Amino acid sequence: MISRAFAATLFLLATLAAGATTSPLHWADCGTDFAGFQCATMTVPMDYRQPHGRQISLALIRLPAARPEERIGSLVTNFGGPGADGYRSLRKFARTATFPQAVRDRFDLVSFDPRGIGRSTPINCFSSDAEQQAYFSQLPNFPDLNRAAELRFYRQAAELSRRCEQHAGPLLAHMSTANVARDLDRLRQALGDDRLTYQGFSYGTVVGATYANLFPTKVRAIILDGTLDMVGNAVGHGDEGSTLSIGTRQGVADAGQEVLSQFFLLCAKAGAPCPFSAGGDLPGKWTHLLAEAKRAPVTSGGITYDYPTLSGEVYNDLTAPMLDWPTLGTLLQQLYDKSAPSTVDSDDQNSAYQDNGSEAYVAVQCEDAAAPKRLSTYTTLGKSEDARIPAFGRMQVFDPMPCPTWPVVDRDRFVGPWNRSASPILVVNSTHDPSTPLSGAVKAVAQLQNARLLPVEAAGHTALFRPRSVCADAYELAYLTAQTLPAPGTICPSDELPWGLSANERGAAPPHPLA
Repeated sequence: MISRAFAATLFLLATLAAGATTSPLHWADCGTDFAGFQCATMTVPMDYRQPHGRQISLALIRLPAARPEERIGSLVTNFGGPGADGYRSLRKFARTATFPQAVRDRFDLVSFDPRGIGRSTPINCFSSDAEQQAYFSQLPNFPDLNRAAELRFYRQAAELSRRCEQHAGPLLAHMSTANVARDLDRLRQALGDDRLTYQGFSYGTVVGATYANLFPTKVRAIILDGTLDMVGNAVGHGDEGSTLSIGTRQGVADAGQEVLSQFFLLCAKAGAPCPFSAGGDLPGKWTHLLAEAKRAPVTSGGITYDYPTLSGEVYNDLTAPMLDWPTLGTLLQQLYDKSAPSTVDSDDQNSAYQDNGSEAYVAVQCEDAAAPKRLSTYTTLGKSEDARIPAFGRMQVFDPMPCPTWPVVDRDRFVGPWNRSASPILVVNSTHDPSTPLSGAVKAVAQLQNARLLPVEAAGHTALFRPRSVCADAYELAYLTAQTLPAPGTICPSDELPWGLSANERGAAPPHPLA
């Protein structure tokens, strides 16, 4: 038996589908910076309750199948965020190991900037590049552990809500993932595919799961890589929607700490190539460094790391072992020694305003997910989580902070049920993922019901950033081409480790919670 609210949603979808029209796509070369890629624009309703009302545009991009004679169809991708644009991301990842040649041979790789983001009709919460940069340059990852810093942070967060209400326009109230899923079905139709073949990374797993439940008979194959706990994300378990922040109830701080332990383990095994291994006791050195940053900013080479900045820098670097762990090992030792770092990843904090991912991230999160409204909840939780997991606990409490003051509600957001897909879904997850922990994937598989979990024995966040696994590639290819799932209980190894370590130096792994 389904709820009255969900029955109303189904009725709405049926009504909209009956009147939906999809125009043909006109693909053209994207230009010299995107050699081999084709681009197009598609229009969709801003508000699906008014399908013939105001229309917005979506920027599309594809890399045609390398072997058109063997082509199966389109593989549509979403690269996460929320707020990541598909246009630039597809160019970045399409010809990498993320999409093995056997996949590129048989599928057109297709992505798009979701509504409100990038080259699609955007939401802009500032009147100029300078205004946007000025705001985000003074916004810390989270407030320091004092009342004055917290009050200032709360005012800054409320200011973003006010600016978005003032500048973003009516699209701001239609940024939920449910509407992205409806756009995705329009795209499926425009591509000429009877059913959707899709791969979503990180937040893109929410898009895929939402699609599978709003359009359960239109799924051919869906891979969810780096999967959130769908119930935990949307409403929380029990009273979590009003007592725990979005990141806290996903267990992200615990996952970050667990992956940091993996970093310490492999850094110690690497020895000299990982400078932070010097002197041993890596956890002790990290605790000392955090304590120093809490007392006063740690400055090296003219670059200052306060407690929130250091926490965010380390957490972000944990997501990509092969790319960032060697640099992180150097940076931590330089900070520990208070010597000058040679390079620092700015994390694009001052990027040009055509990248509105920061605003889009907040908009989608605050319109999709229940979050506590009382600021005192965040104050209390911030203290307890910082004591429980220094650095990462407090960071997740205050992410994203504008939700208590967010000015709009998307009345079409989707909160479940999640078990309606008529076709099986493949859920892939790193065993040591700092952003989407394996425990969340286990919960998602139970919620989706018609799904199979494939853990990959690796640290890192999704196939975009974790070490490559030929085993996982093979299972994904079999699923994409023939809908063949791995046997229950299958676990894939990764084939590389940072610092050139061999697989047998990985060390003992913690037990896996399997569905």
